[in-house]
Amino acid sequence: MHSIKHIDEGDKGVLVLAGSFGVEQAAALKEALLELASGHRETAVDLSGVQEADLTLLQLLCATQKTLSQTGRSLACASEVPAILLDIARRAGMAQDGEPMFWKRKRL
Repeated sequence: MHSIKHIDEGDKGVLVLAGSFGVEQAAALKEALLELASGHRETAVDLSGVQEADLTLLQLLCATQKTLSQTGRSLACASEVPAILLDIARRAGMAQDGEPMFWKRKRL
């Protein structure tokens, strides 16, 4: 089970994720990320409620970051990153100095 909640704060949008995220949730998550990115100057994700995940979640977040960077924007993390995501990022080679790539950015 998973939950995707969009919080609109004017120019800032936050996507709050909770539960399990894998291939089965990829389409819904992609749609939510695209909506968030298209409607706000500042975008962030709150990952504190993610309990289970696979590489799909990190791939979608990285793809969103890449898309945003092409327009001079970035994706920030609005929470602490759960240990499960840190572990997946490290095992997938998606971390630098032990930290996942986009999470080094300023938190909103």
